[in-house]
Amino acid sequence: MVLLMARPLIRAIDDSTFEHFQQLEALIGLYDTLDIELPLPPMRRWRLSPDFARELACVIAETRPETVVDIGSGVSTLVAGYALKKNGAGSIVALEHAAEWQAKCARLINEHHLSKEATVVHAPLRTTTIAGEQWQWYETDGLAAVTPIDLLIVDGPPIHVQGLARYPALPVLRDLLSPEAVIMLDDADRPDEREIVARWDREFGPFSIERPATEKGCAILRRKV
Repeated sequence: MVLLMARPLIRAIDDSTFEHFQQLEALIGLYDTLDIELPLPPMRRWRLSPDFARELACVIAETRPETVVDIGSGVSTLVAGYALKKNGAGSIVALEHAAEWQAKCARLINEHHLSKEATVVHAPLRTTTIAGEQWQWYETDGLAAVTPIDLLIVDGPPIHVQGLARYPALPVLRDLLSPEAVIMLDDADRPDEREIVARWDREFGPFSIERPATEKGCAILRRKV
């Protein structure tokens, strides 16, 4: 009887251990393939997970984008910068609404010697009207000279800002996207993000949508030809 009751607990521990192993495996792969010079900032929980970062590096290696825009700065900005550096071409601009985090990310970019590849811009959240609805979205002045966008990474704003907080990314930036642009959405397993992907596909698609197995969900959207 005691053994029967213990089995679910053992299974839960095994699943948790396997998840930690998968994230460690992805992180080791990043350091190895991208020649990362310094430790990356802490990852997982509300931050980017290593398996999403690995998918990002793979997309950049595959598509070789010239211009990348990162909605929400951090580890994704650094990983993209390293991947672009390895490609030998391309640059990334990150929009960050929190001034203190923008300053920290700017320091990290310098410390990792990625100033040629990466820039982070302070972009406070402003009230933006889209089809009669009001949204809190990033000030986009920092993208005035950025076009076309070949890869759009959407990892902000935080979910507490409002419902479907990341929806405005596409209606606001769609005119800046190149015809072959790829869109990557983090936290794609959350209900809000699932609804966002459905709305994007319905309103701006059709897209082919890939959902690689990652800790918090990843959606990769490419316009159907």
